[in-house]
Amino acid sequence: MVAEILRVTCLTEDQWEQASRPVRFAGLGVNQTRVIAGSAYVGSCALTKDLVAALLKRDGASYEPSGVSELLSAYESATSAVHDFATLSTKQSVQQLLSTERHEAAFKRLRSELSVRSQNLMLACSMPPASDWLLAPPVPGLGLSLQSDVFRTALREGSYPRHREL
Repeated sequence: MVAEILRVTCLTEDQWEQASRPVRFAGLGVNQTRVIAGSAYVGSCALTKDLVAALLKRDGASYEPSGVSELLSAYESATSAVHDFATLSTKQSVQQLLSTERHEAAFKRLRSELSVRSQNLMLACSMPPASDWLLAPPVPGLGLSLQSDVFRTALREGSYPRHREL
């Protein structure tokens, strides 16, 4: 769908990875399920741990749903951040915490592979006001709209580096 909006045949893996990051990390906010699914599952398990443990007649303090430890191990490999389920279960917004750490790690990895110029462009695009235009509702009466060709040009050329410079 993003390729259709940009009117390109397809996006490279790097371009898709960048587009699928949140706007605050110089992306377009098009989530990839494979990136956030683990965080969503662990967050859901953390929020419902006590209820599920009670329903299963298990000790809530030691209960851990199946698959959580494997997901946290994979998460640690991807982000270098170490979490245990018992500690996560006491925190608020677990999914947001894990997803943000995952996106930050990917952002840092991608930046490290770019040229200095592209790194600076990406850093500039990730600064708070830089992507506000992507989040503004299109209200033509207030001058808050872009024609589709202008929007495509802004995405393709000016908003972020589209590929690695070798």
